[in-house]
Amino acid sequence: MKDKPAFTWKNWWYYNKWFVVFGIAAVLSVSGVIAGNLKRAKPDYQIAYVGVYPLSEDTASSVESAFAAFGEDLNGDGQVIFKLNQYPTAKNADPEIALGQVGWETQLMADLLDCESYFFLLENAEEFNNNYDILAKEPISVSSVNWLSDIEDIKDMQLSRRAFEGKRTVKNKEGCDGFWLNFIEVNEE
Repeated sequence: MKDKPAFTWKNWWYYNKWFVVFGIAAVLSVSGVIAGNLKRAKPDYQIAYVGVYPLSEDTASSVESAFAAFGEDLNGDGQVIFKLNQYPTAKNADPEIALGQVGWETQLMADLLDCESYFFLLENAEEFNNNYDILAKEPISVSSVNWLSDIEDIKDMQLSRRAFEGKRTVKNKEGCDGFWLNFIEVNEE
């Protein structure tokens, strides 16, 4: 009786059913994550906010929407998406907050090294440029940019763009340059 295929199958299933169930669950989970990442819209432009405290979700959304109103679809997905990356710099003696601060600083360094953000919204542009020396030219005041000046929480900030040297550059650089020339420098006059 032990040599019959039905017995062999039942025996195998008895000892291996949980491996099969967990294997199927793992494959479905990984497939879901991959599908979600493939469907997620990629940003056409990225803005790095560097300030003492993070901007509220409403303010961040307002900034993204204000920029998107004047942008172009650079990656051909049918959407104009500006992504605001926030890098707060507040120092705190609390170990848990300080650990989070190290995380923000690490993310900022990764952004700078990977050339993700082209635009910079800065609370202290002079200090930022002294630390990183990557801005293309003197920043302009947000209050002088008519389509941004009505966002109350960023009125006192400065806006600048990144300078690039060598082969490393931001994705869609030509489109980002065009955006800057068409909509930002016009407001400097």
